[in-house]
Amino acid sequence: MNQQPLLGPWVRRFLLEHLTSERNLSRNTQRSYRDTFCLLIPFAADKLQRPVDRIKVTELSADLVRAFLTYLKEVRNCGTNTHNQRLAGVHALALFIGNRSPEHLAWCSDVRAVPFKRSARTVIHYLDKPEMDALLAAANENTAQGRRDRVGEVDLVAVLRCLRIRFADQLRAAAALDADWDKKKAEMDSIFSATVPPLERLDRYFDFVHDRLAELQKKCGSILGCPLLSIGSEVSTQDQVVREAIDRIMDRKMNYFISTVRDAQAQGLIDAPDPVAKANSE
Repeated sequence: MNQQPLLGPWVRRFLLEHLTSERNLSRNTQRSYRDTFCLLIPFAADKLQRPVDRIKVTELSADLVRAFLTYLKEVRNCGTNTHNQRLAGVHALALFIGNRSPEHLAWCSDVRAVPFKRSARTVIHYLDKPEMDALLAAANENTAQGRRDRVGEVDLVAVLRCLRIRFADQLRAAAALDADWDKKKAEMDSIFSATVPPLERLDRYFDFVHDRLAELQKKCGSILGCPLLSIGSEVSTQDQVVREAIDRIMDRKMNYFISTVRDAQAQGLIDAPDPVAKANSE
């Protein structure tokens, strides 16, 4: 193509179609992404000396994103959390475009290579049981958000966020994770049974995940994330016992995919000389 695509139509699709219809993200998340581009696009237009509606996709370069993040820090006095929040929005847009426009994959990789900043977390050393009960009871089940917070998996996340530092609490948190995995293991064993053809196992797994998310969306009003990843991002840098439990469960889950890829390779269904690498790349 001789003419480079403009950024504006992509931003419109991202905000009005992808975030709302495809991802069904909360309004707060949608507003956060929108605010990011309300700041970024005028900044880019000023740097590029062109109207906001004439900016091309590839002109939103990694260097320009870094300059924007510097502007947030030095001019708007934004902290690390805001830096990472705005960058997450840019990364999400780049991935959205890269997934739908292969000619922009190199640009997508460059933009997504701009790193997040590591921020210090305020550690809550522990909450007593009455405090934990009060936290969980705070959810208003008359609202969509309240019903979401009362879903079992989200309750597990909420409890584990409260279990900090004290070794006994870490052990209880790890035990809760293991117990949750034990409930799911039978389902995974059935989906990934060696008697099922390799590619059919993947189809069955994706159907299972889709049905589970659809059920939770109907019950809570929104799509819920993975509890393991939520917990890991919250406490893994602070609680070694919890981190080891999450690593252990993720390894067990990954083994299902490794064995499936290995079987598919052995049957000549796919080209995957390194099943471990292939499974981890998907």
